[in-house]
Amino acid sequence: MVQWAEKYRRLSKESSNGGKFITAKVEVARGPMLWATEPGVSKMTLMACTQLLKTTVIENITGRFIHLDPCPILAVLPKDDAAETFSKDRLAPMIRDTKVLLELFGEAKLFAGSRQLVMDKVASTAIARIAFAIAGRTWGDIAQRSLTYTPTGGQTTTVETLAVRAFSDGTTPTDALLFDLSNGTGDLRAGSATMASGTSVDLGSAPMKKVAITGGAGVVINSFGPGRHLERIVRFTDAGATLVHSATSLDLPGGANIVVRAGDRLLATSDGSGNWRVVAYCRADGKALVSPTPAEAGAQPALGFTPVQQGGGPGQLSNKIYVGWSGDALKGSVDGVDLGNIWSDFLSVKNFTTNGYIKFPSGFIVQWGRAVPTVSDYLQVLNTNYPGSILGAIAYMEGGTPGDRVYLVTTDQFGNSGFAVRTRIAINGGTVAANANQPVRWISWGY
Repeated sequence: MVQWAEKYRRLSKESSNGGKFITAKVEVARGPMLWATEPGVSKMTLMACTQLLKTTVIENITGRFIHLDPCPILAVLPKDDAAETFSKDRLAPMIRDTKVLLELFGEAKLFAGSRQLVMDKVASTAIARIAFAIAGRTWGDIAQRSLTYTPTGGQTTTVETLAVRAFSDGTTPTDALLFDLSNGTGDLRAGSATMASGTSVDLGSAPMKKVAITGGAGVVINSFGPGRHLERIVRFTDAGATLVHSATSLDLPGGANIVVRAGDRLLATSDGSGNWRVVAYCRADGKALVSPTPAEAGAQPALGFTPVQQGGGPGQLSNKIYVGWSGDALKGSVDGVDLGNIWSDFLSVKNFTTNGYIKFPSGFIVQWGRAVPTVSDYLQVLNTNYPGSILGAIAYMEGGTPGDRVYLVTTDQFGNSGFAVRTRIAINGGTVAANANQPVRWISWGY
C-alpha cells in the first residue's frame, strides 16, 4: 500500500499539500496503510485528529484496490450530503489527478466518461444513491430508501434500508444486498452457478452461493478449492462421485468418504486458510448419511419389547426371515420363498373326544374313533370328510378273551367319507369265523 501510494498517488490541487504523495510527510499514516494489505487483517479502526490522515488513508486504500485488485468497495457516510461531498470533492479529484486511475475511468469528465460514479438524490422519492455505469449503461447502484412490507399475520411496517442493487437489463434494479438500517441486519440474495465435477471443484471461483455440480461417475473429489471465508450450498445433479475426507482440507461428516447420489445436497464453509468443512449433508431420499447405532437411536426402548435376533447362530445364514399374518393364518417366508402357514394350536381344527380328529395347517388330517358293530362287516363313517383324499386306515379289536383265541380286523374300500371294517375270530387254530359285537378302535389319515 505504501509503495503504491508513493509511486502512483498524486494529491489534488484542492489539497493543501498537492502533488506527489510522500508518506514521510504524514508518517503516522504508514502503519494503517501497511495494515490494509496485511494478511489476516479484516477490520481497521482509525482514531486521529481532524485533518490529519483519515480521509487520505481511505483514498489511498480505495485507489490501490481499484488499480491493482478490483473488488466491491462500499463507503458508508452518516448523511447523503456527506456522501455527495466525498464523491465530488475527494474521490473525483483523486481519480482525475492519479494517472493510473484516470486511465481506468477514462479521459473525459468523471461524470460523463466511459466509467461513471455518480452521487445523486431523487427528490420525488427521497432516494439517495451512488450509481455505477459503463459507457452510459447503468450496471448497479447503492440506494437508500424506505421499504414498506406486511408480514404474514402482522401489521404494515416501514423500515429505512440501504440496498446494493444490480441492473441486469440496464434499467430494472434488483436488490443484491439489502441492509435494514434500523437494526443493522442484512439480506444477501444468493445466485447460483453450475460446475463440472473433478478432482478439485473450486467453489470460490464463481461469486455464487449456490452451486450445482454435474457429472462425476467415478470422479474422486479431494478439494473444494482455495477460497477463504466462504459459504456454499451445493447440489449434485448426478451420482457416482466420491468426496474424500480429509481432517484438514475437506472435513466430511462422520470422518469418512461419501459416495454421492443424484440430488444430494450439502452446506460447506471454508476457513481463513482455504480449508473446507461440510457442516451439513442431506441425502436426496432424506435418509441419514451415517446410521446411528441402536443404542444411539434408542431403538430398543422405543420398541417396547425384546426383539429376536435374525441369524447369527451356528449354521445360520444371513437370509431375511419374514413372519406375518395373512388374515387367516400365520405365514412365514425366507427372502422371497413362501414357507406357507406356520403351525400353531390356534390354526389346528381339532376335536379331542372318543371319536375325534385334528386338522393341521398344511391340510393333513388325522381321525380316530371307537365302534361296537352288530355285524362283522360294516362301513365305518368318518368323523369329518377328507376334502382331498383318504390315505389309509387301520383298526384293532378291543378286549376279547385271552388264551386260545385270535382276533383279526382288516380295513379296505377307502373313501373320503369312510372305509370298510371286517372283524374275524379263530379259536384253537380252527376255522376263521365272523365276529360281531366286539368293540373296535380305529385311526385314519388323509387330507
